Amino acid sequence: MRLNYLALTLILIAPGCTEAQQPSPSRHKEAPAVTTSPTGCGQMSCGNTPTGEDPQEYRIRKGEEKLDAIAAGNSDKERWTVPLFSDSKKPKNLELYVIKSAGFVLKLRPPQGQIQFDKNGSSDVFEIGSPQSSGDLICRDYFIKILDASPTHAMIEKGCIGSEYKPGRYHIGTSYFLYDNATHSMRPIWESSSSLKDAPAPALDRVPAISVKSNGYEIRWQANYVRDGKARHLDLHNRYTREATANGKIALICRDLLERGKVEPETGACEGGTVPLVSGGKIK
Repeated sequence: MRLNYLALTLILIAPGCTEAQQPSPSRHKEAPAVTTSPTGCGQMSCGNTPTGEDPQEYRIRKGEEKLDAIAAGNSDKERWTVPLFSDSKKPKNLELYVIKSAGFVLKLRPPQGQIQFDKNGSSDVFEIGSPQSSGDLICRDYFIKILDASPTHAMIEKGCIGSEYKPGRYHIGTSYFLYDNATHSMRPIWESSSSLKDAPAPALDRVPAISVKSNGYEIRWQANYVRDGKARHLDLHNRYTREATANGKIALICRDLLERGKVEPETGACEGGTVPLVSGGKIK
């Protein structure tokens, strides 16, 4: 899948693209399968590349090299354009610096269905999906992409690749999460899915505006998406603050600032709860 999406990824991150080169709104829809046979071209087509390789093999290799260079670079925002795919076999393709200067690293652990954030000798591990051995085929293949981050947080997108998980049953979806290093917690922000065959992913067309506060974050998000063939709109304004709970622990508490009247915590768009924490505190 990583290779199948490579060409689409490069379109998304390539500088200077014209409008005609930009991807369609269904930007996470699966691309046609890539032929990887080195003998898949005739003598004339192989001669069209500098190395004599099959043109498609040549594009894949050059694309891999470009993504590797971006992932190893010093620009955090450029690095965020590189997605991590759950079916990647190489360990280097399952981790990415979030903020390189802070030693803040994101790691994907697909066999366990987990995502891990490492920083300053600590590690927070969360359930992000089903273990590959579970037999659960809903969202078995997915990618993770960083949308926004600082030394204290990361906003990530999880895109479930469209699949037929049972005969005649389909699933494709997009979810967004906010990770907070100080409280060792991750909160779901918004998610949507479709059960129609060949439906585009219901991904939002704009990234959120996130303000980092002394005790938390504020997220404003106005965006459009398509679900089940219908154009829809999201208007979200949430505030997340670190507060002491009844058990004495510090938690990230959400308030939906679009709610009318007195704004109560954990109501409206804040009712998603938290992502289960598998372990936190020290790197194992």
